[in-house]
Amino acid sequence: MNTYSCSIANYQSLPEFLIVSAHLNPSKSLMMQLNMEFSVTPQWYDHLPQGMAILPLTKPCFILVDCHGLTPEAIQDNLDTITAHASEQSFIALYNVDFSNNRLATMTFRYKIRGIFYLDDPPETINKGIRLILADHLWLPRQLLSACIRANRNDDTEHDSHRGELLSNREIEILKHLTAGSSNQEIADTMQISMNTVRNHLYKIYKKLNVTNRLHASRWANDFFRHYQFS
Repeated sequence: MNTYSCSIANYQSLPEFLIVSAHLNPSKSLMMQLNMEFSVTPQWYDHLPQGMAILPLTKPCFILVDCHGLTPEAIQDNLDTITAHASEQSFIALYNVDFSNNRLATMTFRYKIRGIFYLDDPPETINKGIRLILADHLWLPRQLLSACIRANRNDDTEHDSHRGELLSNREIEILKHLTAGSSNQEIADTMQISMNTVRNHLYKIYKKLNVTNRLHASRWANDFFRHYQFS
């Protein structure tokens, strides 16, 4: 792991801490640990229903996702929901990770995971990693960082027209409003649909385009519309 010197005094303000875990008692222990170390009161979620906006879009959060006993597919489902609704300033870290393979590298790159904590990491290691992540560093093994770079290169070679074909006409219309800088409320008013419908469409768009937020979706759409001239 990389090591840096930082203290709680380096942070102007701490984000809200969220724990996503199906395991109650270990989660309580982690919550107490974070409370003692950072003087925060984490929120706990035992599951994240797809499409449900549980996170304030404008508020930064530090989100810890428990991987113990979950398949990579189940972890990805949680990350899809989180990245569809979380603020762009949020930090995401995985803990109780008990596997290491190319899928973990792809996940780390795709969802911009800032930290990986393994199943046998002691509390001191987790506290140290969280401090560094809050100081805008990464807490990732070097081998995983190298694999993320390879995943990035593979993603860059993906053909944009193929991803564009996955979009419905309604989703393309929403993307046009997105590239024009419209807010969710403005999109809802213009298209005469509910805010919840806009969020659900955006969730599906992010998943189809393999992006994590509206900024990345807007950048993709700008390039796509410019090259393929959608009307």
